[in-house]
Amino acid sequence: MSDFSLQRPSPSLPTLQQTSNQTALHSVSSETITPDDLREIFRDSAVDSQTVLQPTQSAFDQLTQSQVLSTSLVDQLLPVKPLNLSLSEHFDPQSLKGQPIGNLGKHSIYIGAHRKAFDTEGAALKFLHDQKKFRLDNQDFALVQSRQGTYHLYELKIPRFGLSDGRDLSSYNHLRAARFTSLPSQARLIGVLSEHLQYRAQTREAPVTSAFTPIPDPHPSDSLTSLRNRSFQALERLQTMESELGQVQDHRGIFAAMYRVITERGIEEMDKMIANGDKAGAEFEARLLVNFANKYFAAYDAYSAGKMEQVPEVWRSAFDAGRNAEATGYNRTSVTEVTALSMVAHIIHDLPLTLKEIGYQGDPHQEKVYDQFNGALMEEKSRIIGAISRKFGPTDLELIETAFRSVAQTVAKGFGERVALAVEQGIFSGMREIAKWQSQNYQLNQIENFSLRLSDASRYLPGGN
Repeated sequence: MSDFSLQRPSPSLPTLQQTSNQTALHSVSSETITPDDLREIFRDSAVDSQTVLQPTQSAFDQLTQSQVLSTSLVDQLLPVKPLNLSLSEHFDPQSLKGQPIGNLGKHSIYIGAHRKAFDTEGAALKFLHDQKKFRLDNQDFALVQSRQGTYHLYELKIPRFGLSDGRDLSSYNHLRAARFTSLPSQARLIGVLSEHLQYRAQTREAPVTSAFTPIPDPHPSDSLTSLRNRSFQALERLQTMESELGQVQDHRGIFAAMYRVITERGIEEMDKMIANGDKAGAEFEARLLVNFANKYFAAYDAYSAGKMEQVPEVWRSAFDAGRNAEATGYNRTSVTEVTALSMVAHIIHDLPLTLKEIGYQGDPHQEKVYDQFNGALMEEKSRIIGAISRKFGPTDLELIETAFRSVAQTVAKGFGERVALAVEQGIFSGMREIAKWQSQNYQLNQIENFSLRLSDASRYLPGGN
């Protein structure tokens, strides 16, 4: 044991403080930290312990010979990302091995071997995606965050007949079927990643955007003026979301950008009806617009707050795909996938619920207003592509359209000739016709199940993961 000692920091104060790229260590109590203690902390907090510790070997050697810790020596010793935690809360990655974490049917799921530690969720996901390029690994993983803020990858084990079968969680719908529980207090489960690199988050994600005042859903007694004002409130929120999310390339900005364009066109169509004296048509368009937007806002807000049980499964699927894409780097394929899954969530799931709630019953005039908007949306395809590409890169709506036709011909079989014709006419007309059919023929659980089938099928088409 070295005669060198460093005072242990108080649990109530930060261990490290970063200022102008210079790191200072604050000594505030009488307990000591040995070089071995420091090695342990640095190893667990580093993204790659070999990379971080190798250059600091000489500094550790100096510690064993010195009674005084100089600022330059501290700077050499500290990891890239300082930890705001006391050593009394130090997390041992091996302590979770063997911990039950959930179940898949009759089979329990356990934490297996610890693979690696990272400083961010994104770094962990990117590591696994990069590893997959060079090796075949039929292994599922859990991503755990310690109280220190570090992220740890663990293998998942599902014992079956005395064997470990890592293939049960291979796809997103299998991840959905699993039930995960909380971990001991020193750590929390962030997400699970299947062998096919599909990610299902288990906890909150920072909201990023400003706080928003809820927009009341439309009521039959609401005036057209009130409905129009709320339509602009929805547009203003989308504009803010698009701007703020786009600035940091947060994946939730992909659909916000697309939906902003669609909402602008919806308001434009509503104002045309007002100018032409079609008050009934304008009121229908406004009620649809506001209720429809609120469905998306509710899913977004619940996911951002970590209230996963309040997020419709089809939206959770879309948001998780985006979270995975953001971590591993956007490209044409991943942006296209997020766009497609978000469209399924909003049009195939949310829109029939909106039509039910605003009392759509196939009124001829309302149906005319509804169907006319299909054509308006087709005119906006280039603007939608441009809005997404400005911050996230290209997306391929033509690929989505081709894939949708292929899937819809199977999953929407039996919906009738009118739906089949609309599917052939284009993605917006096809999806919106399916939504209208569901609103008149399906119950809520059937809408949920159908949208999930279409969402899961989209992951296995060209452009899916």
